[in-house]
Amino acid sequence: MKKNVLFIVLLCIITGSQAQVFFNQDFSSSTILTDYASTTPSANQFDAIGVAAGSSGLGVTAAIDNSKFHIVKTLAGSANGTAYFVRTTDMNIATQFVSVSFKLSISNFSATGNSQAQFFFGNNYAVNETQETASNFARLGINYATGGAFQMRDVSGGNGNGAGTFTGEQTITLILNATPDSRKYTAPDNNEYIIASGKWNVWVGTQKQFTNDISRINAGATLSNFKFIATGNPATYDIDDIVMTALDGTLPVSLTSFTGHIRTGQAELNWVTASEQNNARFEVSRSADGQQFNYLGQVTGNGTSQEINRYSYIDRQPLPSISYYQLKQVDFDGQSRILGTIALKATLNSGNVQAFVASDDRLCVRINAATAGSIRLRVADISGHSLMQDQLQLNQGYNELFVPLNLSKSGTYIASVIENNSVYRIKFNK
Repeated sequence: MKKNVLFIVLLCIITGSQAQVFFNQDFSSSTILTDYASTTPSANQFDAIGVAAGSSGLGVTAAIDNSKFHIVKTLAGSANGTAYFVRTTDMNIATQFVSVSFKLSISNFSATGNSQAQFFFGNNYAVNETQETASNFARLGINYATGGAFQMRDVSGGNGNGAGTFTGEQTITLILNATPDSRKYTAPDNNEYIIASGKWNVWVGTQKQFTNDISRINAGATLSNFKFIATGNPATYDIDDIVMTALDGTLPVSLTSFTGHIRTGQAELNWVTASEQNNARFEVSRSADGQQFNYLGQVTGNGTSQEINRYSYIDRQPLPSISYYQLKQVDFDGQSRILGTIALKATLNSGNVQAFVASDDRLCVRINAATAGSIRLRVADISGHSLMQDQLQLNQGYNELFVPLNLSKSGTYIASVIENNSVYRIKFNK
């Protein structure tokens, strides 16, 4: 009973109320290994489980021990046998957004190495102990690390080894999104995250293993089958509480774009939503390094809407070099999630230099400068005849300069801002 209570608590943390478990195996119903597999498996059975001899013999055993799938690998390599389980019968998954969690401990190994055991998630798998090379959505390797610890590895996605090394029994959680949309989930650290379409990641306990979510391996791969194989150096494995859950994770806001540009010394941010549900507001934050963000302001959302909605926010004094802008969406109940981040670079150009005649007939020039320095200002009439020139000093950041101007006639004039070998021209009217 204690074991089941712990499992239920873990499931609630990971999935929330909209989740539906479609596979649940805790190896407690029988001590006979073959009872857990069938050629026509029930909801919580495998198509096959056990060991298979290699070309050099059988140096591995598998059994149910203390309500766990217990593997003892005595000889190295698949040539000396493989322990495995596989499910290829369609599990009728209600969604292609899935959480997979299981408990894992590895002990009694001395030789280190990458991908000594592997988990495969995809479709069209074979009912055997061999590696899957096609139709893989995700392929998770288990490394033997130094000091008797083990480690996660992205076998095919190029992300290398995970963030930590672990000993003892650990709860491993994978989040896999094969839907065409981004989805949200509550992770084991009890924070909410968004994972893009065709991505996956893995957690050990409350630690996320890969900073960037990992891309689907094979285009079109779905989440219909899974397989585990242990082929590496001698070690002892215990696997327990394999739980697969169909998540909902529909985002309250479907964001179709988040863009921005710097113009007339100001940063204009624009975003578009295709639908919204219980959307109270958007919050905009800014950062100089893309890591530490400071709140700037907010824009009211449209509550619940199935229409396209367009939003904008103006930062009147962007940072002098690069400004990172982060867009957060907040529900009426206070739950929030990061929708995206963009970077805008401020450079001296016709888009962020503004000139106009002030009420006292002086020329007002507004410039957002990346660095402090000097510029030359020249004013000419529409025919190009020069009327005045001046040297101006700029501070780093936002500048508003007033220059005496004697213009006798109303009309259109051209202000030229000259910086090094570049000239930026702005038309203004008197």
